[in-house]
Amino acid sequence: MTPAGNANVARWVFDGNPLPVAFCQLVIKGMSDFSYESIGPKNAAPYNWAKDWRCRNWIQAPPYYFGSGMYISEDATIAHTQRLDCPYVIFFGPTSMAELPKVVAQVGPLAFLGSGSNPFEMVTAAPALELPTAPISSIAGFSGMRINPGWTRSDKIGVDSSGNQIFSPQGYGGNGSQSTGQESLYCADTKRVNYQSGVTGPGIGNSFVHPMLPRTDIYAYFNNSVSQDIPDRTKPDNTNPNDSKAYNDYWDHVFLLNDSLWDDYFVSSLADQTRPSASSALSLSKNLQQLVDGKDLSNIRYQYYSGGKSTAAVKADLLSETGYLKTARYLTVDGMFNVNSTSVAAWQALFTGIRKRQLVFRDGSGSLKNISVPSGKRIALSRYDTETSDQEMDDPGSGARLPNGSQGWTGVRYLDDAQLLKLAQECVKQVKQRGPFLNFSEFINRRLSNDKLGIMGALQSAIDFDDDSPDPKSINYRYKKNPSFMIKASDLGKNSFATTEAVSGSRFAGIPGYLIQSDLLKPIANTLSVRDDTFRIRAYGESNDASGKVVARAWCEAIVQRTPEYCEPSNEADVPARILDADGVFSDNSKLTSGNRFFGRKFKIVDFRWLSANEI
Repeated sequence: MTPAGNANVARWVFDGNPLPVAFCQLVIKGMSDFSYESIGPKNAAPYNWAKDWRCRNWIQAPPYYFGSGMYISEDATIAHTQRLDCPYVIFFGPTSMAELPKVVAQVGPLAFLGSGSNPFEMVTAAPALELPTAPISSIAGFSGMRINPGWTRSDKIGVDSSGNQIFSPQGYGGNGSQSTGQESLYCADTKRVNYQSGVTGPGIGNSFVHPMLPRTDIYAYFNNSVSQDIPDRTKPDNTNPNDSKAYNDYWDHVFLLNDSLWDDYFVSSLADQTRPSASSALSLSKNLQQLVDGKDLSNIRYQYYSGGKSTAAVKADLLSETGYLKTARYLTVDGMFNVNSTSVAAWQALFTGIRKRQLVFRDGSGSLKNISVPSGKRIALSRYDTETSDQEMDDPGSGARLPNGSQGWTGVRYLDDAQLLKLAQECVKQVKQRGPFLNFSEFINRRLSNDKLGIMGALQSAIDFDDDSPDPKSINYRYKKNPSFMIKASDLGKNSFATTEAVSGSRFAGIPGYLIQSDLLKPIANTLSVRDDTFRIRAYGESNDASGKVVARAWCEAIVQRTPEYCEPSNEADVPARILDADGVFSDNSKLTSGNRFFGRKFKIVDFRWLSANEI
């Protein structure tokens, strides 16, 4: 701003009456359209950033993740990708009548989420994460966890791409001195997010692909963190490219987490539920007593199965340090549902069954209240275990009236029979396209294929079947009905996204109230399976006389069920049949007897009847 030389440095004089001359603002990306005058008019060289290159930030750059750095590149296509990592809009201007209206508006002490002279999101509360006040009831219940993968090596902060030390920051083995006379983004603690890239906002249990990842892979390298630094402040036009390497490694963290969790773990609801202010919550010991007494657990679909062991032996097993590894052998599922089903009626019945699930919210005084399903609706779904309101949000621009009187986003949704039928029909379509699912994570995750199946998983695809052409019958239509709510590939301009389709769709995808896969999985995940454990077997027999004539026929039917026990009692039920070694290679468990290795688990007949000819 001033010529070189100490004589030209501005001298500040404070008289106690400071006069604001400019403003700087950092706001969450929203619907407001920003014109960045500092880079020239739209369609002007060198950037040509006429297109809207905001992302679907609530699933790709949510404000509660560390991936928030934004650098300046001279390459317009890379600048798009750099913008993707940042959940905020940064702008500034003079305190003039023309510019001041851009400052975020507010109601009393509460600022609007939206920004600009005419903010769209006129809400003052937007819940994004939840700290559970009760034990999680499903793996999908962990979707609200903030995933922060990555690590940093403090000795590498301030090192350029050739390994030369540029800056040794205080607290990281240095004294804060500059060794080359250059200031750089290497000085910042950006290394901590070295592996942050690729985290989608709604985490575990969801399946959105990140735009920087190809549909066929879970990792991509992209040299995305080059910034233009000024080595000599007296010559601001002369810049040097520097690379912090903070956003180069894009991993599909959610895909990997789903793959690790859904087939190896489940949430039993056998937990110590005691906590402050929860006088009726049960301890682990009392929960186990509920189990062996045949009473309902928190998840009422789980039924007690002793496997022939005494009550004392079961409780001792589950109270031991390795009890969590043995829980599954003592539980069966009442009414398990195979996700490979192609019956629309069966899927609809699965979703309709959610109607018995009781949701709660806190009223204006902070007391827990039950959420009642309104007339004309069938079920209620919730993003959070304790909702902010029992009011469904119809418009993301105005939100809903919260118990404290403010306007905010809410995560509760009420669905009617028509919506559940449509959802069931779309689920069957996805099963036919993708099935059979060989394991649970395959059902949860997107496919690693270069087509639409690589964009999102089966359940999310069934929910958002209308991303290309919004349908009034879809569950999330209220977030797609306005053309300005949607981002199309043609809106993006020049870019280097590996999967452009991932940026296409509703801008509101992922906000509370926008139904996502984990919202639907929370109440049903513990009853889902990719195989059947109960089978109907029919047999036919006949008797012939000496001439070969049939003189008698008989038909019978047996219902058989797979049990946790092995065929031979030599091995306990919790002994794994296969072992995964340190190199990721599976092999048969040598501890199993040859009979158990060959025949596996025991089947028992739970029902038998003779049939008449007209029943066949």
